[in-house]
Amino acid sequence: SPTDSFVWYFAKQGYQTLYDHPGHGWFYNRQNVNGYLGFEHQRFTENYYGALVDPTAAIWNSDHILFPELVSQLKEKTKNGPVFSFSVSYQNHGPYESAGFDGTPWVTGLDEESGYIFNNYLRGVDKTITALTGMVEELEQSSEPVVLVLFGDHKPWAGNGNSAYQAAGVSFEMDSLLGFENYYGTPYLIWANSAAKETLGRDFVGYGGDFSPCFLMAEVFDACGWEGSGFMQTQRRIRDITPLLHVQGLYLDGGQLTDKLSTINAGTVDCYLWAEYYREHNLE
Repeated sequence: SPTDSFVWYFAKQGYQTLYDHPGHGWFYNRQNVNGYLGFEHQRFTENYYGALVDPTAAIWNSDHILFPELVSQLKEKTKNGPVFSFSVSYQNHGPYESAGFDGTPWVTGLDEESGYIFNNYLRGVDKTITALTGMVEELEQSSEPVVLVLFGDHKPWAGNGNSAYQAAGVSFEMDSLLGFENYYGTPYLIWANSAAKETLGRDFVGYGGDFSPCFLMAEVFDACGWEGSGFMQTQRRIRDITPLLHVQGLYLDGGQLTDKLSTINAGTVDCYLWAEYYREHNLE
């Protein structure tokens, strides 16, 4: 059923809400779930991208199609007002070929299988960066203000049982902050074209810090100089206490990984989780 989200928040501000993914809409039931979250228009393999790329081929090579399509859509839709566009790339998800690599390797010094995995992964990254650079260059030329947010949703596969990570000496020990970050950490980037910097009066330069994904939209709003909803303002309070909220009951306190907070801080986090629950279930 309809569930409160920042997508609905943008819609109430007059934004058109768009979702793109060059894969099947039935996967994770995205075609229904996304509508419940507030996306007005959705494009999947079934209703759009199937004519441009086979969904199987899209796993390996589709960003060069997705990114230009997003730019074209943005140019068309912004004629009718502001746009909130959310897209999930299908390219280079993994697993990666572990039996060979055709080309000049980026990674050397590992066993053959681990080297093949990382080099095939990086070849996909190289393709994505090329496509992404083309999109950014075009957005920079736009007179419309554009803020672009990029983030990963999980670490790349690197062998069964993380064998290639082990070969590279990457620790996933959960009793240390480094191991925790190695296992769960993914990068994010917030970029704005010149028109957006001028409109918002912000330079979009600097490091936003490490935090749980639930705080990403608040970081975007901070970068834009926007206040946001009451719920987002509550998020900022919690992030000041602990930028980490983890399903295993882990937090960051003073830069240290811990499963315990002070009584006052733990109570404040509980209040946030209650607000999150009521927001999700639309209770007043």
